[in-house]
Amino acid sequence: MKNPLSALRISVVVFGVACALAACGDDKPSSQGLPPSPTGGNPTAAPEQPIAPRPLPEKLCEPVLQRGSLVEELERPRDLLTQGLGGTIVPGTYALVQLVALKGGAVSKPPDEGTEIRVKPARTGRVGRATLYVTRDALRYVEARSASGPLPSEDTRKGFTYRVAGEKLKMLPECPSRGVQTEMRFAASPDSLWLFVDDSHAEVYQRIPY
Repeated sequence: MKNPLSALRISVVVFGVACALAACGDDKPSSQGLPPSPTGGNPTAAPEQPIAPRPLPEKLCEPVLQRGSLVEELERPRDLLTQGLGGTIVPGTYALVQLVALKGGAVSKPPDEGTEIRVKPARTGRVGRATLYVTRDALRYVEARSASGPLPSEDTRKGFTYRVAGEKLKMLPECPSRGVQTEMRFAASPDSLWLFVDDSHAEVYQRIPY
């Protein structure tokens, strides 16, 4: 006597093979094996997380030593200062050494190879004095600035929590009051840090010994 369960198993196997060959059903997998992303982007990409506030932000505004000197802002050609963005930011103490107003477009090429063109930079009237203390995740400024005329007699302090994202610094103001997260481009080397505070202004800091 034949076993009915054996006959049932054979029928199921035969049906499964036939169904696979005939592509049974209307639900077919996508050519990439993944469902399309609702946003049209990478299905595995996660949204960028905002910078988390520090538990004791006021510590970034504790008194620190001012080690900078008076610096006058000078106009410079725009394309001389926007190369080599990004890099590794080295923690340390930095003094402000240049205030730069980015002007114009491309710099004209020399008429002959090897000929150097020197353009005397113009002063804008803005002045500043600043020291920047950099850790792996915080920026602490002690500074004095003036759009015209002498510097204020008193320095001010401000602090940020930051994160590097490619050629940009993501910065969260922490003190003297917490603010909205912003970003700026930067260019770092082992001994200097360029901060492009907006499309028309840059600040250059030189790392100094402790």
